[in-house]
Amino acid sequence: MLGKVLLVGGILVGCVIGIQLLKWHLSNRKIWKDDRKREGLVLSFLFGWIPALIALILLVAWDGTFGATGAGLLGGFIGFLVLMLKTLFFCWLFVWVRWTLPRFRYDQLMDLGWKLLVPVGLLNIVLTGIFVKLGIW
Repeated sequence: MLGKVLLVGGILVGCVIGIQLLKWHLSNRKIWKDDRKREGLVLSFLFGWIPALIALILLVAWDGTFGATGAGLLGGFIGFLVLMLKTLFFCWLFVWVRWTLPRFRYDQLMDLGWKLLVPVGLLNIVLTGIFVKLGIW
């Protein structure tokens, strides 16, 4: 537990260092006359690179795989490859279904929602409550 607390502290120190480097980087650049361009640069950095860095630190360093070699590195690479293949497959599946099936009109969509999906959802809630109450689930 202490290691995780220290790691979180290290992440916060890294974020503070990143902010200081951002201030240094912006102070040594030519200042544009239009503040909107500078605002876009700052916001793109804050909402783009810093969350990516935090995600990298939390997802990779939390598991202690920065120093991984051999089987650990291969396992991480295979896991990443499988994730990308699944993502591409489901993107392809969504596009394929969208191109294959006809579009619903607004009245058909409302009928589907109110006459089919709402009763099925309510039936699901009732059956789940019964199963939980009887201890079957």
